[in-house]
Amino acid sequence: SIIGLVSDTIPVCGYNKMPYMFLSLLVASMCHLQIGLLPQAQLTVGMVVGCLFGIHAASSTCNSLADAKYFERIRPRPELRPALVTLTWISAYLGSLLAALLVGPTLATVGPKWSFIVLLPCTGSILVPVMLNYLGEVHQATEQVIAVRSRLLEQVEVCGLIFLVFGGVLLMMITGIFIQQAWINALVASSVGVVILIAESIFFQPEIAKANAFFLLQIAMQVRVEGARFYFFTDSPAAYPDGPHFSKQYY
Repeated sequence: SIIGLVSDTIPVCGYNKMPYMFLSLLVASMCHLQIGLLPQAQLTVGMVVGCLFGIHAASSTCNSLADAKYFERIRPRPELRPALVTLTWISAYLGSLLAALLVGPTLATVGPKWSFIVLLPCTGSILVPVMLNYLGEVHQATEQVIAVRSRLLEQVEVCGLIFLVFGGVLLMMITGIFIQQAWINALVASSVGVVILIAESIFFQPEIAKANAFFLLQIAMQVRVEGARFYFFTDSPAAYPDGPHFSKQYY
């Protein structure tokens, strides 16, 4: 991902991961506060989308950099891999289960805006292990940084594809915010997908390119209706008379 490339080539104060995780969590915390505390009349659609992007970007940044350190640490100890992978996935599923159990009561009790304030300590709690360097990062000297940067930048094709994917995601986000016509957004997303598919087929080995093409097409063909489904089940009789009118907690 772009954050992995940037963090590896441009360390901050000699550290690759800790500063980026800290800054992304700081931005996410500010986004939580902005959505939760600003009056509804002052929250534009673009502002909310930007804040949600900041929150998800922090999640992706921490997840990517923590996974990179995780695989780096277990590589010399192959006997620990099965246990660590099991622990990681069990923890993730337990966290997802806890979130599913709490989201209904939280929405029903404090509403959608204050839910972001309730979640703020969860985001902020990650700052503690990051600031205490639980990742175990070692300060890099200038010579080490230059050597790593040179080795990574030699892989021109991979770096180019990373920036291409990042540019495509950024383009789709901008068009989604500022352009309301669905057909234009669909055209932009389809074009980005085709360009990335062609680029990967040209620059990657056939085995890798075929696997990436399969996953890209699989994701592109998925129809996600979570947002519409939530409102269909929970809208009031005044908003949608034909709906089932479930409470948010029950749903």
